[in-house]
Amino acid sequence: MYNDFLTIYDVGLILGYKRSASQKLIAELNKELEEKGYRFIKGKVNKKYFASRFFLTEKDINERLKEASELELQKNA
Repeated sequence: MYNDFLTIYDVGLILGYKRSASQKLIAELNKELEEKGYRFIKGKVNKKYFASRFFLTEKDINERLKEASELELQKNA
């Protein structure tokens, strides 16, 4: 989960988006990367690029994902 790419689920947790909005956002970001000549993974977005587009740091992203994960564990306990 804490690697170089964010999934639809991760984007939803970070931004508070639902699945469909996260999918659309990832598609838009990947299209931007493709136009710049980069390769991408469908359904995932590069964490560094995502961070730069939303004025976040990778540390911010990792902290938000960790907090969301901890909250989910508390709900299931």
